[in-house]
Amino acid sequence: MGKHQNLLSLFSIYVGAVIGAGFATGQEVNQFFAYFGPSGLAGVGLAGGLLIFGGRMLLNLAYQYQVSDYGESIALLIGATSVKVLDVLISFFLLASLAVMISGGGELLTTQFNLSRAIASLLFLLVVAIGISRGVVGLAQINVILMPLLIIVSLALVIDRFFLTVPTTLILSLRKIRPFLLPNWWVAAILYASLNLGIIFTVFSSLGPTIPNRIIATRTGTWAGLTLGILLALFCGGIIHTPGADQVAIPLAYLAAQGSMAIYIAYISLLFMAILTSAIATAFALVSRLRANNYGIWVEGGVLVLAWLAAQGGFAELVGTVYPLYGYFWAVVLIIIMVRRILQVV
Repeated sequence: MGKHQNLLSLFSIYVGAVIGAGFATGQEVNQFFAYFGPSGLAGVGLAGGLLIFGGRMLLNLAYQYQVSDYGESIALLIGATSVKVLDVLISFFLLASLAVMISGGGELLTTQFNLSRAIASLLFLLVVAIGISRGVVGLAQINVILMPLLIIVSLALVIDRFFLTVPTTLILSLRKIRPFLLPNWWVAAILYASLNLGIIFTVFSSLGPTIPNRIIATRTGTWAGLTLGILLALFCGGIIHTPGADQVAIPLAYLAAQGSMAIYIAYISLLFMAILTSAIATAFALVSRLRANNYGIWVEGGVLVLAWLAAQGGFAELVGTVYPLYGYFWAVVLIIIMVRRILQVV
């Protein structure tokens, strides 16, 4: 595989890991940035810079240590005594993230087919379960095609929104963000970058052997972080610019509905696939941890049902609660990693 193919594959995995239910729907952007108005754009700049810096660091560490499991990465970077505690916490957040994705997929089906939240999310869970049974082989290849298409269509809908306005009835209720979790724009930016770098840490801890050299690792972190930062800025500007977009469960679908039907259909279709592939990957990671600890299929099924039950809390509400908590957790972990790295160098 040539260096350009390596870069494209790793770039797609990086971006695909971040563009999950929260990002692709615009709900993350809404709660972490657009909520703060113009100051949110400053937060986007800070978060984008942290994603570039942190992504470069984590990918270089993955290449340096050549590990194939995040438990190994934790042992090397934080200490062997921390593995069990962090493994439990990471597994918990995988479960919570899966609940967010199931809720997001269900929300999408609800808005398109007028299904109840419970039935829509259950149908989505069944598709995820089928995906787990078939494994995650090919998800990276799917993302190589899917992520560029989703980015292109998302850019098109934002650009289209700035030049065309059409009345819509997509507005759904959204509870106000919890101020004690996201008190201001710069805390929100740091937490946003931290939670997504935590995802990158988890994903690339098993992909160290696939990174050919430090140059590719650095370029992947730079270009992926820059791409995500640009998308964040455009999405944030689009939501701020569009009255009512901050009050819906899927802000980017609201923006898409303001423009042409072709863009709307393309976006909804790609969004469903993006959430689905992220949900399958997350569910597979969670089930793999259960299997590693010799839990049976009934426990695996019970965990999936638990995620479905948690998903009934509402997509916007889950994003506004789970993701900030996830950000605080990973901010602490990443600070520990950086401090230990600095002490090792000194």
